[in-house]
Amino acid sequence: MRLTQRMVTKYARYGALRSLLDAWIERHRAGIIAALNRGACPDRGPYLLALETQPEPVNWRGEFYRHLRTTGYSAEEIEALFAKVEARKRGVQVRVTRKVNPGHRGKVVVHLPPG
Repeated sequence: MRLTQRMVTKYARYGALRSLLDAWIERHRAGIIAALNRGACPDRGPYLLALETQPEPVNWRGEFYRHLRTTGYSAEEIEALFAKVEARKRGVQVRVTRKVNPGHRGKVVVHLPPG
């Protein structure tokens, strides 16, 4: 794949739009959940919303800490073990981030579509 300026601009704009969408969803989430708890979901459009539950993710550090405490480790020993584990070398994840190009003279505005 050849990286073109058009693709860079599109990638950055889509990333900015995703940020706006995530913020919109987070702003309206509580109200939507409250309405769904009251049983109020319109059913005339192409989509429906439903509440589902799923277990919270496991806090492995907390679980392992509690396990070590019950097996006789002191808090200091546990923290020393955790420090050793955290100090180990790990691989890296590559992320693509967006930055404003200081050399670009035009104005770029990204906004949510109406509605």
